[in-house]
Amino acid sequence: MLTDIIILLMLLFFSAFFSGSEVALFSLNKSELLRLSGSPRKAEKTIAALMSEPRKILVTILIGNLLANLLLPALFTRLLLDIFPEYGHFIAIALVTPVIIIFCDITPKTITRSDPEGFSRKVARLLNVFHRLFMPLRTALLAVNNVIISFFRLDHHHDDVITEAELDMAIKMGEKDGVLGKEEGAFIKNVLRFSK
Repeated sequence: MLTDIIILLMLLFFSAFFSGSEVALFSLNKSELLRLSGSPRKAEKTIAALMSEPRKILVTILIGNLLANLLLPALFTRLLLDIFPEYGHFIAIALVTPVIIIFCDITPKTITRSDPEGFSRKVARLLNVFHRLFMPLRTALLAVNNVIISFFRLDHHHDDVITEAELDMAIKMGEKDGVLGKEEGAFIKNVLRFSK
């Protein structure tokens, strides 16, 4: 019984972890990711690496969240049936959905939205472990997804392009943070103007 409770708490944690991670990572704009990729800090480089292929990390997060949210009700129901053999199913139905929505979805997403970069730093390493762990399943799911996308002739690469405004913002942030000098920033802007 104690083992089941510990596993249940872990599943609650991981469900919240994946929900919060999705909002945190996908709240970062391209200029922020560009800045993080040039950082010497390992966590920030990991964030940039994960978000360099957003479809892949999204599928990793969805797999983790789905697994946690499938196992949670099953284990919760089993625990309640041990305590209330006659009414366990009804109590589980009444409690599981609100618990998942409030504690594993709304709350972590609200918390991470307030500081997406800070939260992303905290979750990057653990998320990277799951990203590697789920690679075979993710690859299979993406292959199926690519077939569906090609069937409908949809383009899933257009979001990967950095706009001029985002690049300009990244240059300004680089100048502000001291990563780029004023001359370097001006040079890059001139190259962009010339290439139009």
